[in-house]
Amino acid sequence: MSRAQAEIIGITLLIGFVLVSAGAVFVVGSSVLSPLEAQSEQEQQIDEMESVAHEIDTMMRTGQAEGEVGLEGSYSLSDDGASISFYVDGEEADTIETGQLEHEGLIYEGGLVVHEDDGQVVSSPSFELTDRSSHIHIPKLDPDANSFDGALSHNGTSADIDAPEEELEIVIESEYYEEWADEFDTADSVEYDDGEVTIRYEFDHLSAVDSALNIGMSDGTDLRLNELPALDIDSYDDGEYDPDNPREEAVLETAADQQNMGNNDFDFKGKLNSSGDVRAIDEHPNRAPTRGAHSFQDVSDPVPSSEFMLTPDDNFVAPSGDLTGNVYQIDEDYEIDDEKTVRSQSALVVDGDLKITGDIIAEEPVDVFVHGTLELDGATIETPEGEQSDKVSLFVDDGEETTVETRNEPQITGLLHASNSTIDITGDFQTYGAIVADSVEPNQNHNHDTLTLHYDERLEDRSTPYATDLSGETATVPEPAVDPDNFDADIVRNGSTSIDDDKDGNVRINGDLEGIDERTVDGDLLVDGNVADELDEAKITGDLLVTGDVEKELDEVDIGGDLRIAGSLDDELDETDVGGDLVIGGDVDDGGLDEVEIGSDLRITGDLHDELDEVEVERDLIVHGDVTDELDEADIGRHLVIGGDLSDELDEIEVTGDVFVGGAVTDEIDEAEIDGDLTVWGGIDEEVDEVEIDGDLMVDGDVEELDEGEIRDIYVSGEIHEIDDTEYENKYTGDDVDTDNFPTIDDYLENHTIKYEIPDMTADHHTPAHDFDIRITEIEAE
Repeated sequence: MSRAQAEIIGITLLIGFVLVSAGAVFVVGSSVLSPLEAQSEQEQQIDEMESVAHEIDTMMRTGQAEGEVGLEGSYSLSDDGASISFYVDGEEADTIETGQLEHEGLIYEGGLVVHEDDGQVVSSPSFELTDRSSHIHIPKLDPDANSFDGALSHNGTSADIDAPEEELEIVIESEYYEEWADEFDTADSVEYDDGEVTIRYEFDHLSAVDSALNIGMSDGTDLRLNELPALDIDSYDDGEYDPDNPREEAVLETAADQQNMGNNDFDFKGKLNSSGDVRAIDEHPNRAPTRGAHSFQDVSDPVPSSEFMLTPDDNFVAPSGDLTGNVYQIDEDYEIDDEKTVRSQSALVVDGDLKITGDIIAEEPVDVFVHGTLELDGATIETPEGEQSDKVSLFVDDGEETTVETRNEPQITGLLHASNSTIDITGDFQTYGAIVADSVEPNQNHNHDTLTLHYDERLEDRSTPYATDLSGETATVPEPAVDPDNFDADIVRNGSTSIDDDKDGNVRINGDLEGIDERTVDGDLLVDGNVADELDEAKITGDLLVTGDVEKELDEVDIGGDLRIAGSLDDELDETDVGGDLVIGGDVDDGGLDEVEIGSDLRITGDLHDELDEVEVERDLIVHGDVTDELDEADIGRHLVIGGDLSDELDEIEVTGDVFVGGAVTDEIDEAEIDGDLTVWGGIDEEVDEVEIDGDLMVDGDVEELDEGEIRDIYVSGEIHEIDDTEYENKYTGDDVDTDNFPTIDDYLENHTIKYEIPDMTADHHTPAHDFDIRITEIEAE
């Protein structure tokens, strides 16, 4: 494993690291269970040990208040288990003595279950890896306990330790130290000794920010600050700017000398560091810092932007809607002219110029890498809760011609890192965060071409970008709807045309399709354009592929293979049979799907704005964006997955698997039958009425009302305002719910997406500094 790969994998393992040290006290039971007649004795013993491991782990992961465990036959508890010590930058942070349970030749220690004779692993400890954090649960058994019969309860406390600056070591002493080492296969190094293994993760921090504004340090060129009408700098902390109480911790670092600093209106609330000959700031009457301004000669060169850049490869996929947790790559100039919400940690790599005229709402971290010019034209980049600039990074490569152009008073929250670029300002450019650039210049010396910078003190010495935590992992991206370059055509028609007779073989139309009426294509049909007129009672034995939009309805069409539409569906699909997949690359706008039968999957990469009525889907129905019109009497053979919000009702749908909503549910779910789980990441604002859920209800947020339903277990991180005649087995709310265990949309896309390796960065990877949260859980017998 390369050093760069190991560090990024180490990021995932270490950020938000949780150690749960569980002390289990068990009471002697009065009876012994009989062996299960349907299983062999060895299978029963393995099942029992796995059950013990699973139940203890479940209690710790979910905050479950009670659990039931039991063993049949002889067993023993001792203090011969593993001793696990954690060292942060050479200092011991914590040590866990796991204890050991032996049962019929099987060993349990700290969540690891192995065969006593050969060390074969039966069950592994609970390692939960996510993009931003991980949990490693290592339970501790009490060697004085002598029974596994009875109900268990727990309570917990927590403590913090400092995050590693350079190194984390995990030292494990155990008879099964080699088996433990195998569980840490992403470490930088593993060293074995007799009965002991040392697992080591190493870190090189590369700081992108060391001042509020760092300009001119790359080559010391003329800064032209003397032409800038005004420069206002102050600071804030805690992720929220208070204009009535600005702080004074901002630092301007520059290669300026007295001449190119000029005498314009510079308002510093902080310190000026310069390598040039600059007189004390109070000798310049137009530069009016409120307090605490000084002049220094010590300055630091910024890390070049190229050190942070993601370099694109050949896997180019542009976002079709919101950013949902991928590395999106674009091999040409690109414009964001609408509103995009970052719903999961993402990165955007543009191998060309990027123009932003719309809005970016960063609910989760996002990094943007521009290999050409960045233009911010009236753009807004914001975070929903305050000015959390550590969620957004804009990097512009160190090319000779790269610039940053601001027009129409853009306002951004985040780090703008363009160490070799000129920032060309037209109007006021307002930033919450920090700026690294070669020069800041007004456009034609306009009186209103000013820079207002509110420095986020939390950025100091922070290792950014965040989204590069994803580097080296496998990302999932929406599957392309159509690939016209690999289409083998028997019949080719150039220009817009209709099909007026039967065709034998694959047909390619290089233009719009202007209709098919009761005709058969015995093969595949590629429309390299739009479907501009109706397809009525047509039959296509293979695939129907459309590179543009479907503008007119498909009525009683029989498609033996896939129907793939790269653009949007603007009219109705009515009583159409699709033998394979139905894939729509854009939105479903005005027509909807009515009485359509789909032999495999239905995927809508954009939004669903019109209803699905009496649709039968053999496998999964996946909408990557929002659902703004109802799903009525749909029959879904496996999962229903909605990446965004559900703002119209689900009515009388039957889902054999799970229902997943990545955003909020703002209309009711009525008379649905769900054989699996229902997961909602944005809360449920309306009632869940007469819904049968054979699995669990998992909601990150509040639930308005549960009415006359049947649910197995309920996990709601917020509050349930009303429960009326709803049957359930267990209910957990508030702090008792750990949402880290909720599924994400990627869990449902594994079999539906192409996968590729995210390109490596040009420099060593680096890790944001964070604190660990250690939670100690006590488990007691009742």
